[in-house]
Amino acid sequence: MCADERQWLPPGGQQWTTLAGLAAAGHRSDVRAVEPGLTGIGADPPVAIGQRSLLVRTPAGNVLWDPSGFIDDAGVAAVREAGGLSFVTASHPHFYGAIGEWAREFGAEILVPADDAGWLRAEAGLRVRTWSGALEVLPSVTLVQCGGHFPGSAVLHWAGGADGRGVLLSGDTIFVTPGEDRVSFVWSAPNRLPLSEAAVAGVAGAVRPYAFDRIYGGWWTPVLRDGAWETVQRSAARYIELLRGHGLALPVSRPASGHSRLLRSDLSRSRGAGSSYRWRRPGAVRTGRPSCRVPAPPPPARTQARAAPVHPARPADLATTPG
Repeated sequence: MCADERQWLPPGGQQWTTLAGLAAAGHRSDVRAVEPGLTGIGADPPVAIGQRSLLVRTPAGNVLWDPSGFIDDAGVAAVREAGGLSFVTASHPHFYGAIGEWAREFGAEILVPADDAGWLRAEAGLRVRTWSGALEVLPSVTLVQCGGHFPGSAVLHWAGGADGRGVLLSGDTIFVTPGEDRVSFVWSAPNRLPLSEAAVAGVAGAVRPYAFDRIYGGWWTPVLRDGAWETVQRSAARYIELLRGHGLALPVSRPASGHSRLLRSDLSRSRGAGSSYRWRRPGAVRTGRPSCRVPAPPPPARTQARAAPVHPARPADLATTPG
């Protein structure tokens, strides 16, 4: 993992520790209510690159997304109080974190994209299921494989989030930028390596059928708080324009609601240099002026999951620097 060009090593090398060592150094679980039905679990002070987990709570069960590299009794108690854990999963291998420890503590099933299963180190006896394309984990909770950063890079679509407007949990698959007004896509964040046009179009296309208004990335902030579906499509279009050498800014008209009404680009079309693009949200009705209406979320796509091979146990030591 650490030799992969998507990662980096500090000039002075890595520093290694254990969960017990982190606890002895003063690290504790940082549990926060994010919104109704969604709880964040990180570490204070942060561990490694500081990502935090997200627990999606539903009447049918709970799923832990992007488990961080730290777990302690306080974090376990918070999840137990919230109803326990049915599944543990992640956006990509960099965020597998303490996935095995969480699964073992609650007897939860680990869900991992088949394309990235080789990166998982799960000890014997843990339940592991691979999936591809899309997988309905729980009612209204769907894993969507997008590719890009890793072949199996995924998002979690939670239809009940944001007061029923829909939420994406995106990890590194879709980056929310610091201004909380656009997103980006990367092959490597620390090494500043971009994605290809085909990969960006693939990510945007994978999430296009799902209705969502908010995106939570891999950290407490930034958060794309509204207008997220339009922002993903607009940002992907702009990214592709820049890859093609089109440097002109895009005009965007925003009504009082905060949603973009007039946006350029249709990733499903390919036209020559200097051409303009337009997209419309699925289900939008063309009238005398540009408009978009939010469609009802489509039925979650289903794929048949298959059993994964058991991999050797992951070393107990955890890196405190990326890698």
